[in-house]
Amino acid sequence: MAKPQMSQIPLHQLIGHYGVGSIYELRSHWNERQSGLHSVMVAGLDFWDSENLDLIHDPILEQILNVSALYSPPLATEHDEPHAAVPVVRFPKWLVCDHCQRLGRVPEQFNDENFSGPRCLACHHGRGMPARLVVACQPQDDPDLGQAGHIDDFPWAYWAHHGRPCDNPQLQLRVLPGTSSLRGLIVACLNPACKEQQVERSLGDALRPEALSHWHCSGKRPWLDDDERGCSRPVRALFRHASNVYFPDVVSAVSIPPFSTELYQLLQRRDARIIRRIRRDRERNRTIDWDRIVEELRDEERWIHPFKDTQIIAALTALSDINDNSVDDYRTKERAALLAGYPESPRALFVADSLPEEEMPQRLGMVVSHIVQVKRLREVRVLRGFRRIMPHDKSAPLARSRGDTKWLPAVEMHGEGIYLEWNRQALEEWAGQSTVEERVSPVATVVEEHLRDRAHPVAMLIHTLSHLLIKQLALDSGYGLGALRERLYLRSETDNWAAGVLIYTASTASGGTLGGLVRQGTPERISRLLASAYDDARWCSSDPLCIEHREFVDREQNLAACHACCLISETACEWSNQFLDRALVVGDLKNPGMGFLTGRFDSEIR
Repeated sequence: MAKPQMSQIPLHQLIGHYGVGSIYELRSHWNERQSGLHSVMVAGLDFWDSENLDLIHDPILEQILNVSALYSPPLATEHDEPHAAVPVVRFPKWLVCDHCQRLGRVPEQFNDENFSGPRCLACHHGRGMPARLVVACQPQDDPDLGQAGHIDDFPWAYWAHHGRPCDNPQLQLRVLPGTSSLRGLIVACLNPACKEQQVERSLGDALRPEALSHWHCSGKRPWLDDDERGCSRPVRALFRHASNVYFPDVVSAVSIPPFSTELYQLLQRRDARIIRRIRRDRERNRTIDWDRIVEELRDEERWIHPFKDTQIIAALTALSDINDNSVDDYRTKERAALLAGYPESPRALFVADSLPEEEMPQRLGMVVSHIVQVKRLREVRVLRGFRRIMPHDKSAPLARSRGDTKWLPAVEMHGEGIYLEWNRQALEEWAGQSTVEERVSPVATVVEEHLRDRAHPVAMLIHTLSHLLIKQLALDSGYGLGALRERLYLRSETDNWAAGVLIYTASTASGGTLGGLVRQGTPERISRLLASAYDDARWCSSDPLCIEHREFVDREQNLAACHACCLISETACEWSNQFLDRALVVGDLKNPGMGFLTGRFDSEIR
């Protein structure tokens, strides 16, 4: 029998918004006339065949995340075996017939033979379409209420019967003529006893947070094919494709010298066994016979001959003695490598040219202290968990037992970028103004303690400038808005102060990108970009509502920021499009001189 062609998730999105625990709309195509639509959830790591996955080497992230290996998700082709595909499970299980509007599941009310697409068993004509609503447990501060990430089908029978029991629910989802909202969708029970009593209910109030206050979390974890008993969190109905159904918890690192050099990369890829042996000997305080190890390597590996013994020993020592325990601490090392620069060398994964300070124009130097053209970079992204409803809730696990997870899914990206370090003196003088402190106080007073640093005026300013520059670079660099990403380097400690941003693009292709972004990293073009960003930010199509915005909506921790001016793709933003304020850049109607760029670049655009 012919096999259907399945739609595929892009590799980098499997370590992102379509990672483990996410909902994906999968399409199967048998021929031009026969196709099927399936709503599925990416299964947990317990169901992945790790023996057939490609290994990704990054000793820094392995140490920080306390795992023994990182694997790239499989990229299936038409002729691949089943183990070459990412495992998925059907979710939501409830379907609605597009012909008779019956609600049900496979195999009770629908048949899905050979994964050809669910067919209704009531009318024998309709196809089963995934139900639009699901329920997830709401975030709570009390850890005794249960773990995070639970998700289940919407309680259709409970909703239709207003919480009363029914021995044999036969549900139908009717649509009232002339309506286009949830209020026009009616869940009715066709059971004769219930039909006689006209048991039905509109979905109009289903999305209200308190709509299911009497329905407690079931603890279901479909991606792990199990449930956690004892979760007493309240649940909330969501659209299955809503953006708050899944927030990936991704950790990333940029490979920097010396780990980005050819020798270190080759040792990681081809001699990980020897590195692990050295690490074990070091932990057990055993004497390491370097002469024997080097001789063994020279006998087995031809590529190592051009390197000196001292270089090999130094590389093995560094690779076996990594002590980075924090992503933030390693990011400090990334910033130092960016500012120092690194010259072009054979097969190096990190090449950066730092512009000398004396070449910085005076006007630009009042705002930017360093410009670095990152001509080549390698970024490894690792998915370590995910969250639902709120991006700062506890992270849900990718496997049934967190302690038994010895590996995590990752993806290796190659690209280019521009790093900007902002002038510290100018930022400190600007942030000390009373109008600036008053402007950000609504954010700082309500934000959670672990996010307090993001509510600092300098952090919000740099983050907003990053978004405005990304929008400008999308027009000038040749890359689309969705292809550019930000990487923030912000520290408020006096002896470890940092205010920088790396704007970069990267792809899974080993060749990287084409240089269009690096060419924008000259002082003249950066000046024009800042001037254009300032000009565009002075007026938003949503003004004056946008610029006067001082309160939160649905806990979005922004001030003057909307899709017309500051917001970008969530995959490109490190802070989930939060902690943004355009007024910090250009000022507001009451205090136009409050803006950081006011008076610095506005004269260039007149």
